[in-house]
Amino acid sequence: MWSDLGVLLGLALIITLALRGVNMLVASLLAAAVVAVTNGQSLFQALYEDYATGMMDIAGKYLLLFLAGAVFGRVIEEGHAATKIALVLTQWLGKQRVLWVTMLASSLLTYGGVSVFVIVFTMYPLCLGMMRRANLPKRLFLWALLLGPGTFVTTALPGSPSVHNNLSATALGTSLTAGWGLGLLASAVMAVLGMAYLEWGRRRAVARGEVFVPAPAEPREEASVKPEDLPSAPRAFAPPLVVMLVILAPQVAERALNGLSVDSLAGRWLRFAVDQPLAWTCVAMFTGTLAGLLLYRKLLSSPLATLSRGAERCPMPLFNWAAVIGFGAVVKSTHVFQQFSEALINAHINPLVSMVCATNVFAGVVGSASGGLALFYETLWPLYGETGIPHAVIHRLVTIASGGLDSLPHSGALITIMTVMHITHRQGYGTAFVITVVVPLVALAAVTATALLLY
Repeated sequence: MWSDLGVLLGLALIITLALRGVNMLVASLLAAAVVAVTNGQSLFQALYEDYATGMMDIAGKYLLLFLAGAVFGRVIEEGHAATKIALVLTQWLGKQRVLWVTMLASSLLTYGGVSVFVIVFTMYPLCLGMMRRANLPKRLFLWALLLGPGTFVTTALPGSPSVHNNLSATALGTSLTAGWGLGLLASAVMAVLGMAYLEWGRRRAVARGEVFVPAPAEPREEASVKPEDLPSAPRAFAPPLVVMLVILAPQVAERALNGLSVDSLAGRWLRFAVDQPLAWTCVAMFTGTLAGLLLYRKLLSSPLATLSRGAERCPMPLFNWAAVIGFGAVVKSTHVFQQFSEALINAHINPLVSMVCATNVFAGVVGSASGGLALFYETLWPLYGETGIPHAVIHRLVTIASGGLDSLPHSGALITIMTVMHITHRQGYGTAFVITVVVPLVALAAVTATALLLY
């Protein structure tokens, strides 16, 4: 009884503290202590062995990926590439479609290797000007900005360099493009439904007379960027495209050069790229960073200073993410979790459905899509054995499933992003819930039903 209640209390505590703006390291430690005490565990073992080990293992494994994303994003930001990309898309689509411009620009940058945290730092200053000109509420721009990076680009779109896609590729021995058909279907559903909801929200806001209201800490006037400080369109798009091409090239080459000898240098590189998707993603992003440094060399006052400022952005998202995984490690060591796992494995339901449900629940518990995904692969995946379902299908479905309940109010990423954009839960979480929870769950239901019919 107390053990069951303890897990719920720990979850309620981490949500409450997160909503109050408490640092995620502090919130997760306190919540982990509550779970440990109410489950009769040694506090020392829970915090020093389960929490700390779980946190540092995952942080160490993905340090280079977070570092590569942070550094690449800083080069894109200081080279004003994000601004140029948004301006080009505005010229193509028109100023009246600012929500579409925002969604497409942020999605392109994310697919090109820029993390969601860096997207916010990079795109938000530009979005402030776009918000003023359109005179629309900030919450609509926030979720247009995060529709791609926060949903389909990171979990569904084949070839994405996201942590989520790399987690599944590493655990299952698949490629980053695994389950591409299901991924494209889910991406289309999320993009169409998400933008339809945002456009409905835009029309409703106009009818109700809602306008743009800057936060006290934000500039009252739009900051202008001189044309000479912007790269040309080809140079702005080039580094993200380099990242995409480097990631996708091994998949294409493996099919085109099936007879290539593994003893050759090219063959060894190809095998490394295919067998080590996480390491290859880092190679791709560091290659994109090098391309950015060369293309934007006249716009960057000091390339080394730019790289240093990028590296400084790595710890916060990395440790926020690792902290919720540390909390999850304490939860998974409890008797309650073991009972839940056994019940799920022994339930008379399709294993694909149980995997999808488990990943979604785990993501909701730890408030992180990648955290829930990591918890699934560490705990439940080894128990499934041979299911007969292609690993490519499991890769895509489970990765998409991680992006449903992960955006509940205690989500560390959500709180960080809303803090940066000066939006409270009361102002923006209603829209966030639809965009980052309801829409992904609808897409998940569609692709799961499709997979069950096919497999």
